[in-house]
Amino acid sequence: MAGICGIIQMNGEAENQKLKNAFEKMLPELSAELNPSKSQLVLDSIWVGKCFPKYQDKDNQPIYNHKLSIYYFVDGEVYVSDSIQKQIQEENRDGIFLSPSDYIPYLYVKFSVDFVKHLTGWFNIFLFDVNDSKCIIANDRLGFLPLFIYNSGNQFIFASKLECIIASGLMKNVDFDLVSFAEQYTFNYQLSDNSLIEGIKTLPVSSIYQIKREEVNKAYYWSPQELIVESPISRKEGFEIINEALDNAVNKALTNHLWNIAVTLTGGWDGRLVLSYALKQNRSRISLFSFGEKDSADILIPRAISKSEDLGYCPYILDEDYFDKFFIDSARNSIIKSNGIRGYRRAPYFFTTPQISTNSRLILSGNFGDEILKFATIKASEVISSALINYISSDFKIRPDFPQLLFKEQSVVSKLIEEWNIRLEGLEKEVSGYGTISEKYNHIKLSRIANRFFGYEVNSYNDYIPNFSPFLDIDFITAFSKTNYSGIYHPFNANRLKDKEIASRLYANLISRNNKRLASYKSDRGYSMADVINPFGRLLVLSKKHFLKQTFSDGSFVNGQSAKFFDAYYQEKYPETYEKNLQYPLKNNVEQINKNLLSRVQSLNYWISYITDKYLK
Repeated sequence: MAGICGIIQMNGEAENQKLKNAFEKMLPELSAELNPSKSQLVLDSIWVGKCFPKYQDKDNQPIYNHKLSIYYFVDGEVYVSDSIQKQIQEENRDGIFLSPSDYIPYLYVKFSVDFVKHLTGWFNIFLFDVNDSKCIIANDRLGFLPLFIYNSGNQFIFASKLECIIASGLMKNVDFDLVSFAEQYTFNYQLSDNSLIEGIKTLPVSSIYQIKREEVNKAYYWSPQELIVESPISRKEGFEIINEALDNAVNKALTNHLWNIAVTLTGGWDGRLVLSYALKQNRSRISLFSFGEKDSADILIPRAISKSEDLGYCPYILDEDYFDKFFIDSARNSIIKSNGIRGYRRAPYFFTTPQISTNSRLILSGNFGDEILKFATIKASEVISSALINYISSDFKIRPDFPQLLFKEQSVVSKLIEEWNIRLEGLEKEVSGYGTISEKYNHIKLSRIANRFFGYEVNSYNDYIPNFSPFLDIDFITAFSKTNYSGIYHPFNANRLKDKEIASRLYANLISRNNKRLASYKSDRGYSMADVINPFGRLLVLSKKHFLKQTFSDGSFVNGQSAKFFDAYYQEKYPETYEKNLQYPLKNNVEQINKNLLSRVQSLNYWISYITDKYLK
């Protein structure tokens, strides 16, 4: 994975050679490539570096603005509104503005640490103010791309990859965080800001850290609470606002990426909605892709649409050949490059992205579409666990049980339960200022689910290609949240038919407004989006929901083969520690085994063995 890392000496005697050696161990761990393109900044008591994605030529980072005496690195995607660009250009007529990142030092001088409020996108920024001898570390409102931090008291260390900090050798002790394992098993990811290694935290969302000598000042410049309005805009007016905001979000990506664009299209609705906007002005640059079993909806439906629309399409078939040649490397990368958060079942993303990057420089996806647009029924999945749904449904009053049987060493469990409760109490306090469960869920959705699920995954394969989803654009989220379409203003997980219809009709009307042909194709539900808003089509919708089911392969082949192949590989790779780190709590009751949970435990077990073998022996 590409990203940034650095060491800031805060106090104590400067051990330049020691820290230089530590930094040189960190930088190579950022990239999946053996010889990545990289750049670094070395000043008195500061070592900062960046590894560039494979698709990106080495740019001029670290950028140094001589006039303002500011160095800075940008990891990720930064956007500046047209109005702010115009204002900064008028005030700095001798400035050179070739990209959005060129505005950062001018925004910093004008607004101080509030400069980040005038940026959108997904980013981690390091900035050094030479005149004030001050370092600034900031991320976007969703904290979409992870940044790990470790404060030893003498050094402040940060990195896009957890392993970089371990590799530095600057930690006194490297111990696994067992409560973080419990969080990941229970919720699919950590709800706290702790990582899988004790003492290493993740930079909280919408953070600004100011580091000057021995002082570290933390501030948070945004909260999801700012999205809530007293009187949400009506659906009629809100539709127009959402349509414009989605159009702007898609164009934000397309105007900043001038190469070919790969749009992910499945049998569902989110990718098709995004495609309806992308095709308005960029048809010649667009091709489609999907992956799945040969007879799955995610292959058959995109293939039919691409043929009818005369669009380039590349299917990535998950068959025996995939498992024989590609699965193991893809599964291993999925676990390691995601800092231990994603499991081997996410291997297809590492199978496809390197291949997609040979012809495209951007993936345009529908990530987070369901989480934003739908609110009637929240179903347990890899995105959100049943334990988290139940916790939210109880208004955070009934805590999930600590999964103590996950740990073979039971003597430590009482201390772990104490820390478990401290972390959940902190989360409960964090959401206590909201009035409704729906508002609290919105907070969790934007401050945890967006980054811990989608962000970690996107960051894990950004060596090859960036992934942009308009549903994760903060300008779109802000506009959408003002309307009555937002789940903020409806009961949480009420499973009401009228709520389902609100979301379905929104999808259908948006696509029909932008591309009626795309609305007419069948989906994996057996009916089209046009059927949702057509009186005769609604009869088909009803029949498909309650009587007729279109038959596609159910994914059991891929899931079964994934478990079989990974289990054999893990046992061969680490025979001494195979299944000895953690255990599946319900293993003795075959009927209760959840294959998703089992894969999560097995993936964590593998990551523990990998880290132990590489760093702790």
